[in-house]
Amino acid sequence: MFPLTFQTEHVANMKDEFVVLIKNFINRNMGKTCADDYVKSHSYCAMVFTGLDCRLSGLVLVRVIKEHFDRQVHELSSLCVDLEFRSGGIGSQLLQYVNRNLPENDISQLYIDSGPQHDELLRFYKNNGMKELYSNTRETCLVSRVMRRKSVVHFCGLCFFSVLSIVMLCAILY
Repeated sequence: MFPLTFQTEHVANMKDEFVVLIKNFINRNMGKTCADDYVKSHSYCAMVFTGLDCRLSGLVLVRVIKEHFDRQVHELSSLCVDLEFRSGGIGSQLLQYVNRNLPENDISQLYIDSGPQHDELLRFYKNNGMKELYSNTRETCLVSRVMRRKSVVHFCGLCFFSVLSIVMLCAILY
């Protein structure tokens, strides 16, 4: 396997040449045409580079949507991997990288348009931990909530508090 390097860039801080690089990468690897404005409408771009020459091999654009209860939705779009590197696990690792770097309790969300690759993409995202929120004739919406494991200290403290509460309740009842 080749070395992978992950990087996140805020779109607002990107130079125009870098925006064009991302736009061309999407156009070439997704077979669609997008404009510079499409890239600039996102909050940040997570990228994966392969090899010692650090070749751009995959990316996902992310738009941050403010929500309530101090939680944000990170809408993922244009997750794509260079045609040469597909089926090598790079897309899965990129998706894991994005979700690992989201703040706790934030949500990642994406939409799959109906079309010839819909079922294949749906399987890919479900295999990578996304859950189907809804589906209709136009699109399928998938979400993943970021939950961090609580530390052992937090768990032990919770157990101690529970045992102490039970002991005190028993003492009161007897």
